[in-house]
Amino acid sequence: MRSRLGSGQPWSPACVSGPLLQLSAVLKDFKEDDSGLEYFGAGNQQMGDGGYIAQITDRDPGEVVAVSNADWRCLVIHEAPLNKECESSSNPSVDCQSSISDEPDG
Repeated sequence: MRSRLGSGQPWSPACVSGPLLQLSAVLKDFKEDDSGLEYFGAGNQQMGDGGYIAQITDRDPGEVVAVSNADWRCLVIHEAPLNKECESSSNPSVDCQSSISDEPDG
């Protein structure tokens, strides 16, 4: 059984308003290091805020065929900081913990 837009849920023509799509993207946000914090030592030192919003359009008729939403699945390969209290650390490279996996092939 096929799924709609990677949600893992069964689909029928009533579930999709356009062609069935499978999209892959690698998204990377700015980071100072593996701590997950930005702007070390500045007054605005904070946790990173990466995000992704997509709208896919068929150019010929100009119709939107897919938009990102909560049904999309993501594989997070770099999560940091795991210990959120390190956000105010004066040494986040040492104090912040992270979980980092290899990027999948393909």
